Amino acid sequence: MPAGLIGKVGITVSGANSRRLYAVIEATAGGLYRSDDAGDSWTLANAHRDLWQRAFYFNRLVADPKNVDTVYILNFEFLKSTDAGATYHVIPSATIGHIRAGSQPRFDQAPRPSGQKSHERRPERLRHASLPG
Repeated sequence: MPAGLIGKVGITVSGANSRRLYAVIEATAGGLYRSDDAGDSWTLANAHRDLWQRAFYFNRLVADPKNVDTVYILNFEFLKSTDAGATYHVIPSATIGHIRAGSQPRFDQAPRPSGQKSHERRPERLRHASLPG
């Protein structure tokens, strides 16, 4: 964990390995941190500002339930890392308008019937449907 004053923290536990934790931390040395020992020790995985800017709005993340090295981060853009946070890429079809900043993506929920506001919960294929006028 970073030394000194720490602001908002978003944290998630991997469903594939409950000893793997990820945290997006607002701090002078902020970034995406990873623990492989259930939080006993932490390593800075990535300090890039894209992952933790405007923490008072965002700092949301969720670990993929089946792949221990995959984590999704919600900030101005929807980001995905498949190498335990070392690198990431933008999921281009997703925008903040598609996802409430306070929500956590669910990987097991099917879309709702047509005509209702819905979100497909597979992050790479987010879609949006509006309520009828």
